Formats: sequence, C-alpha cells, structure tokens
Amino acid sequence: MAFGASPAVAESQIGLYGGWNGSFDSDIHLSQPNGTNMTLNDVPWDGTDGLNEIFLGGQYRWLHERWTPCVGFGVGVSFPHVEVRRTGPNNSYTLEYQLDGVAVEGLVGLEYHLSLRFSLFGDYKLSFSSSDAELNGGGSLETDVWTNHVTFGASYRFGAAPEPYQSYQ
Repeated sequence: MAFGASPAVAESQIGLYGGWNGSFDSDIHLSQPNGTNMTLNDVPWDGTDGLNEIFLGGQYRWLHERWTPCVGFGVGVSFPHVEVRRTGPNNSYTLEYQLDGVAVEGLVGLEYHLSLRFSLFGDYKLSFSSSDAELNGGGSLETDVWTNHVTFGASYRFGAAPEPYQSYQ
C-alpha cells in the first residue's frame, strides 16, 4: 500500500476592507444593594462603544474556480468597558473593563476571484454577548447584546497559488 501527499503550499494575502456594525436594542437589569432594582427596556446601543469580544473559532471554505463561499462559528468571552454612575448616598462609580460573559458568533461570506492574485469579498456575522458585570459599591448589571457585522473589501495574494486557482488566468 502506498500513500502520496502533495507538497505544502505557502501563500500570503493582504487586503483592504471596511464595514458596518450595529446592535439590536436590549434590556438592562440593574440589581442594587439597597433593593431598588430596575429594568431598562429596549436600550439602544448604536453610537456606543466598549463591548469587546474575543473568539476562538473555525471557518470552512468551499474552493471553486471563481467563487469561494464560507461559513464560520466561534465561541469566546466578552470583556465590556462597564460605565455606571449612581447618585445618592452610595454615589459609586464603575468605570473599568470586566471579563464577565460568554460570547458566540456565526458568519457567512463569499469571495470572488478576479484573477489568480486579486479578489473581492464580503461577509455577514452575527454575534451574541451575555454580560453580568459587578458594580463598585455593590450590585450588578446584566444584559444580552446581539450585533450585526457586515464587511466587504479587496485582497491581493502573493506566494504560490493553490491548485483550484490554477485553471483560470
């Protein structure tokens, strides 16, 4: 019995891309030490920053002559920049990054090869983050955030071209 293998192919890619993201409105549950808990409904997140996520994931690509669709999934953690200022006798202020929740993402994308070296691409990703932040002075803040991400751009490959791309000029 004989086994064969093709040689490894080294390829690099550089690209220019842009995009847009936006989050759905969500509820915020605020628990306070003195029992004056509250829920803020349908809080808009547009124009805010501070929701940070790190993912470990995978992506599967179907290599075709010109079109390359892909899907991906990842799981990770969220570490938002928590900013809460309370007034009154406690008068506490929370202004810090916290590692406080799980995050997951799914994506679909498509790449079109203009030539062996140049291509255009776009993808859509939906991410979910569940946060449970501890507040200075006691209490907590809980929320779940869903975010849409759209990315598009162009890329250039250099190095060896993989076999599926060899058939067009």
